[in-house]
Formats: sequence, structure tokens, C-alpha cells
Amino acid sequence: MELLCSDLLLTFVFLILLAVVLVRLSVKAHKGPVLTGNEGMIGLTGIVTEGRGFRDRYQVEVRGELWWCRSSHKLEPGMEVRVTGIDDLLLDVLPV
Repeated sequence: MELLCSDLLLTFVFLILLAVVLVRLSVKAHKGPVLTGNEGMIGLTGIVTEGRGFRDRYQVEVRGELWWCRSSHKLEPGMEVRVTGIDDLLLDVLPV
């Protein structure tokens, strides 16, 4: 009977410790920086793949994806740019 009680107590303590660790990890994950969505794009760098085209927009590759972008500066293919904002699916960029 004593062995059963000690096993139950050890199991209970283990589960409590596991719960504490999981709660701390989830709180830490929620406090971290945004890595996805529109907010996650701002600050990333990319490479211009096509010059001025449709509606004076450029095409840029960011994280392996092709995006349309606009810039107040003249951009050339091969230039490195930094994302400063996003409007729907159109990135605002500046040369690095």
C-alpha cells in the first residue's frame, strides 16, 4: 500500500512539473516577435528580380517568394532592398 502511494505521489509531482514547464514555454512563445503574416515581413531583406513594370511596380524576392513592390527610389534588378511596409499584397521597400 505504501509503495502504491509513493508511486502516485511521484506521478503527481512529475505531472505538475511537466505542466509548469509547458505553461512557461507557451508564455515565452507568445511574448516573442511576430514571425508570420504582414507584421513578420517588415524588416526583411530581398532582391529585386525585375525592373519597373506594371503600374511602376517592381518584382522582388523575399524569403524565396516573389512579391510586387513599390519604392520612391529607382531600383534595378539585383539590388538588395528592405521591406518597410505592406499594403495588401504590395510591399513598400527601400534600397539597403
